[in-house]
Amino acid sequence: MAFLVGLLFLGQCFWIIRRMVVDAIRKDVELLSVRNMFLLGFLNFVSASATTSLLLGDYGLMTLDSPGLTGLLMFVLSCAFLFLLLHHWRRSRIADRISRYGFRERIVSNIGLIATAWAIIGVGFLCRFPLAVIPFFGIVTSIIAAGMFNAAVAIGAWAWMRQPLNPVFGLNFLGLLLACSILLLAGAFGRREVLGLLISVAFAAYWARFRFSDTAGLIVRVAIVAALAFVPMVLFTAVRGEDRGERSGTQFLSAFASVSPSQFAEAGQELLSGQMAASNSLWLIEHMGDTHPYDFLHSLRYMVEKPIPRKYYPGKTDGLGHTIISDAGIYGYGDSFTIGPGIIGHVWNDFPLVALFLYPWLLGIYLGTLDRLIQRYPNDACMVAICTAGIGHVIGMPRGDLGNFASNAIFGVIGAFIALQVVSRLFGRSKIRSRKTLEPWKEWRGLPYGRASR
Repeated sequence: MAFLVGLLFLGQCFWIIRRMVVDAIRKDVELLSVRNMFLLGFLNFVSASATTSLLLGDYGLMTLDSPGLTGLLMFVLSCAFLFLLLHHWRRSRIADRISRYGFRERIVSNIGLIATAWAIIGVGFLCRFPLAVIPFFGIVTSIIAAGMFNAAVAIGAWAWMRQPLNPVFGLNFLGLLLACSILLLAGAFGRREVLGLLISVAFAAYWARFRFSDTAGLIVRVAIVAALAFVPMVLFTAVRGEDRGERSGTQFLSAFASVSPSQFAEAGQELLSGQMAASNSLWLIEHMGDTHPYDFLHSLRYMVEKPIPRKYYPGKTDGLGHTIISDAGIYGYGDSFTIGPGIIGHVWNDFPLVALFLYPWLLGIYLGTLDRLIQRYPNDACMVAICTAGIGHVIGMPRGDLGNFASNAIFGVIGAFIALQVVSRLFGRSKIRSRKTLEPWKEWRGLPYGRASR
């Protein structure tokens, strides 16, 4: 039965891919949208991960009692989650109202964009290092700094895409990318942060230049770029280690150079299989509510409590990716070792009768708000940079910890918004705000802003 359920998940993989491609060809939804980034994460960490585990009978660190029946339940839950998420993303009135709140489009020249990007890096550096030593406040500033660095690189890429043959703008972009990569990697493991940088660049290039290209050819080019971006992600995974400890830039380079072909292949297989997130979800479905109690809305509490230092709040919620290690009886790893519970595992752990309806609603509002803002201001480099500042964590949400990635994604957007509100006023001018109401998203066909209603 497990093999048959694996085929069901394989069909889910093809459905998600078809949904994104067909929507892009029909211009129902832009190819590079925040929604599609979440769907890519869902495809990898839920659908493909479950397909691999159930078809091959490989459940990683987990021992399952009934993978077939549990897998069937997980398939039903994942389909329901997808349906509810896409419904709320498309129809959320809250997202529409937020996107119509008094934002103004920024008109900035290429030179102004360059100055804006480097100024944002300065603000991000201040938040990342000097302010990070302040108790409580420093935790928040170090998180929002990552969003500022993503925004800076996106703005630099936007300026380059306006004049791609100008070597000055090209070199400036490379300098921004190098500076932000170093700042993100300094003192922390930066796989998700580096992924966010790369995707922010892709969004900037798409919305500044390539969204008017032939869709079929654009899909091929995006696939090629994604394959190239896959290489650094595999390298980061190969040198990740069990302790997830801090490393300097020199240590990262040394670790990259020491990766063997077999380690590279193993890390690539781990990424493509969704890092066994589906297997971890299957274990949670089998045990939470049976041998272990449900943890009501754990992910939501963890997201809210994350910025609070544990020394000031000893009862702070711990991540599910950490507690599942001891709950499942997994030994032989460091204290900081974590695994991805998968978003369906989070739903089940957090009491499914509530979480299955609440989490898609909240995610639909978040993703829908960002996509609507991009649609309202498609020519505003600053707005696109703000909305993609936490994009790496959006892809990571389906893996988990959901609360951790959600917190980082939200603070990333907030950080970019704060920095650009301050900096962009110095180098550009404002255009009248857009309060038009976007019709249902099927009206996107060929229209940059959707169809306006009076």
